[in-house]
Amino acid sequence: MFFEANGRCLLEHYLIPKALHGCLPDDGRVQDVIAEGVDVYAVRPEALPFPDRQRRVSEFEPVIWGYFFASRPTAAAGPDAGGGGDGSDDDKRDVAVGGCWRRSGGEKAYVGEDGKVYAFRNRFAFHEPAVEGVGELTPWMMKEFRLDKSAPAFHDVTFHPSAKDMVILKIYHEPDIPEEEPDVHYYSTDDDCDENEEKEVTVGDVISIPVAKAI
Repeated sequence: MFFEANGRCLLEHYLIPKALHGCLPDDGRVQDVIAEGVDVYAVRPEALPFPDRQRRVSEFEPVIWGYFFASRPTAAAGPDAGGGGDGSDDDKRDVAVGGCWRRSGGEKAYVGEDGKVYAFRNRFAFHEPAVEGVGELTPWMMKEFRLDKSAPAFHDVTFHPSAKDMVILKIYHEPDIPEEEPDVHYYSTDDDCDENEEKEVTVGDVISIPVAKAI
């Protein structure tokens, strides 16, 4: 079976437990479907270890996707990085063998049951190397899910030492190259919907953050 999850699932059942305890619960409810120990910025996206079960054949090009635990690049995780979209260091992430991930669109916020933002999602598109300017846009896309550890929901929480700057990345290949989105200087919680995420983008759609749940 293939695995495909929306943002709240990734945050609640994977990133938060991993950030709190350094591991996922060993109770059979959480699948071992998010790769660890992969340097996603060392290779081009097509060279990443995607599960065979998460490769589909479409009419024009294959659809491929995978999930990875990773650390945000140093510049992106710094105190002045912000959410990107304003010329910050988080707007562009170079790949060692050539090309780069460029931030695309606005930052999306996830709101907890206390009405406060506790996590964010950013999107990136992979561009080919360029001698000057921005390289050619490719069908490879990336979503980064990260926690706001300063959020009120986490005030009494001690994170695991291995969780520093930890994020979940979804990297995927789409059959059609998407149009570039303009940079924006805000995050959204309204109708900025991803696939399977229609119910998780409104401020009124609150959730219970399982930060106190025993693993």
